[in-house]
Amino acid sequence: QLLQPTRLQPMPTRASPPAVSDDVVSETQAFLEGCGAPGKLSRDQVSKYIALLDDLSGSKESIRNAKSWILDNLSGRSLADHCVWVTLNKMRQAYSRDENKRVHVIYLLSDVLHNCLKKAVADVVEAIQSNLKQLLASAVVDNSGENKEKLLKVVSLWEQR
Repeated sequence: QLLQPTRLQPMPTRASPPAVSDDVVSETQAFLEGCGAPGKLSRDQVSKYIALLDDLSGSKESIRNAKSWILDNLSGRSLADHCVWVTLNKMRQAYSRDENKRVHVIYLLSDVLHNCLKKAVADVVEAIQSNLKQLLASAVVDNSGENKEKLLKVVSLWEQR
């Protein structure tokens, strides 16, 4: 019986990666076409900002570096809106499975918001405030109880200001 040929079972098929929706493709194409246009970040600025977001950790230094870049590079509401859009896009796509990264992004935005309120930089404050619900919703979704508590602390700080 040991020498009888065994029947080979077919290899299980791997699930193919999820397809990227047409909406995401269209948004990305529109975004790339818009880079460098008046009121939009240049491709170099977007690349630098995305690198800062990708390197973002919970450390004060990484948050300070990203905040400094934002404050140094955003002048005008349309640039601030574009930067917030890049942030929101990253949170929804690249960081969708990284709950800690999303919390770190909210820490960054909180620090930026605090500094802009102190320095009366209305363009950046308005850009963040007008997208705050979407940013928080992206940060909270599929996040652990511990991280949700951290996010609630940030929100309560914002409410106090």
